[in-house]
Amino acid sequence: MSRLRGGFRIPRPRAGHRPRLDYQRNFHRTLYAHLAWPMLCVVLLSALGLVLTSAPLHALWIGACLLALSGAFLSPWAAFSVGVGGALALLPVVLHIHGLGLGSFWVYGGYALLPLCPLGLAMTRLYQMRATRLHILLQLPQVQSAMDVSDWSLLPTPRAIDRRIQQHLAEHHLTGRKEPALVYTIAICALVEGDTAHDTSTLQKAVLDLANGLRKTLRTGDMIGEDMRGHGHLYILAFPNPSHSDSEQTIARRLRPLLDTSRIGRWRMAVARVPEDGSQLQRLHWHPLEARQADA
Repeated sequence: MSRLRGGFRIPRPRAGHRPRLDYQRNFHRTLYAHLAWPMLCVVLLSALGLVLTSAPLHALWIGACLLALSGAFLSPWAAFSVGVGGALALLPVVLHIHGLGLGSFWVYGGYALLPLCPLGLAMTRLYQMRATRLHILLQLPQVQSAMDVSDWSLLPTPRAIDRRIQQHLAEHHLTGRKEPALVYTIAICALVEGDTAHDTSTLQKAVLDLANGLRKTLRTGDMIGEDMRGHGHLYILAFPNPSHSDSEQTIARRLRPLLDTSRIGRWRMAVARVPEDGSQLQRLHWHPLEARQADA
């Protein structure tokens, strides 16, 4: 595990597991797109220094600039080793400059720093690699869905559910598999009917307690979302076992005890199958389920 400043940890690929080709292409494209700017700064400073230095110092200056640029493609230890080797290779140039009487404090001080020339870009590359991994991670639909949360309950919003549905349909298109997804909507009557007798903070606590219970009941990969402010609905996106035709009722039977014992009051539940009943959350064709209402 690698550590970023601030305590973030970005997992590295495990030994023996090669990363996917699309990940490699995206990673290197993003990495060097960001490294292009510090590399361009080094090139511009190199060109400026070449104009300002005298001819006998050109070889030393060009060598230092090439050493600095090499750090963009090396690890920090390799960059330091290249810097030391480059400094030793340029030692005859420094002795020649000294023999011509052109040596000064700045020339000798700059030469002493030559081993560190590649290290600047190498460290920039190291931290940019970590930032690039985090950037690619944040582009994943699952992560974007987890970040798109409601300010009412901190649960994912309908837009996050919709994004996950579109990802599921895209996987169907690529793989040719026909695995339906089930979307359950639970209408909380106190919110749907605008019942002001219910305290909002108490209802929020009840919804969060219900969501925590649902997470323990649902399978890995299922998703819970809400649209409480807009429609007073709680959504559950479930991916049942395609080999069981009664998965719809099976999941509903697992949900009902949690709903009956929760403190959300009266509720109504319906279900839709994706893609048979639609492909967008707000345009799904809902099928009411039995025992649609329970008393508080």
